[in-house]
Order: sequence, then structure tokens, then C-alpha cells
Amino acid sequence: MCIRDSYYNWPARFAEIAKDVKPEALVMMIGGNDAQELTDAAGNVVARPATAEWDREYRRRVDELFDGLRADNRRLFWVLQPDVASSKHQRSVDAMNAQARASAKSRPWVTLVDAGALTAGADGGYSDYLMLDDGSRVSCRQSDGVHLTTDCTQLVSACLLYTSPSPRDRTRYRMPSSA
Repeated sequence: MCIRDSYYNWPARFAEIAKDVKPEALVMMIGGNDAQELTDAAGNVVARPATAEWDREYRRRVDELFDGLRADNRRLFWVLQPDVASSKHQRSVDAMNAQARASAKSRPWVTLVDAGALTAGADGGYSDYLMLDDGSRVSCRQSDGVHLTTDCTQLVSACLLYTSPSPRDRTRYRMPSSA
């Protein structure tokens, strides 16, 4: 899923669902495919990656999504993109996360969750695997070097649902059965 609306208008759909369901909290991790040209409704390119225009347009879309999900007493937990294998793509991830951070600063209903920190390797950067505190290892990345595996996504989600600040600490929550 992505903020780009050239494939499907997820921001509009999310706002519609939130209006109908009226959740008290939303947890969202989208944008893994956003490191590409942004287009308008007619399919015209309005911004190319790694440009100031792209940053502005992406920020506008993040603002629109955050504002569209706002409601009294609702919290939005926005999971930032984790580091990726490709240094070229990493620059785009950094730009996406920077725009989400900037938008969240003026939106107190938005809480950012740093998936990069939660899935970092021993050196603090990208890693295919996550070493848990008990010494076991979880495959954290799909073969594209961008998207998280189901097991790793469950670990990141557990950090939101339980008291543990780290997916490496299995003492505070039940691990997925496939881990």
C-alpha cells in the first residue's frame, strides 16, 4: 500500500473506513512502494523522486492522509519505513520518513513508530535478520530487500501492542507461532 494514488486511492479509502468503523486507534505502515514518480488523477507526472517537488508533494499527501484520519480521541500510530538494502532506495525511504516526521510534528494525534530502529541489525542499519534476546534469529526481510516478512511485521506490531520497547525481548509478549 502506498500514499501514491496512481494505483489505488488508499488515503480516500482509509478515511472512508475510519469514518464508518470509528476506531479509537489506527496503526498504519504504508509507503514501501512510494519511491517513484508521483502522478495526478489523470496520470500526469507531478514530481520525480529525489527532487524538492517530490518532497513537497509527498508531504502534502501525508498531511492529507493524517488529517483525513483525524477524529476526536483517535490516535494514529504511523510506522516509519525501515532501512532497505539498496542505498539508492534508502535515500527515498529517508525522504518519505522525513516528510512523515515533519507532518506529525504539528499533528498531536499522530505517534510515529520507528520501524528502522526496531528492525536494525547490530550496526544499527539494514539487516536481513533480527537477532532476538534469547539468541534465536528471525528472517526480517522479503527477497526484495524492502518489505518486511510476516514474522518481522508481527514483531514490530507486538512492540505497539505490548509493553516491550524492542522486538528482541520475548519476555513481555507471546511470539508468533511461526518464529
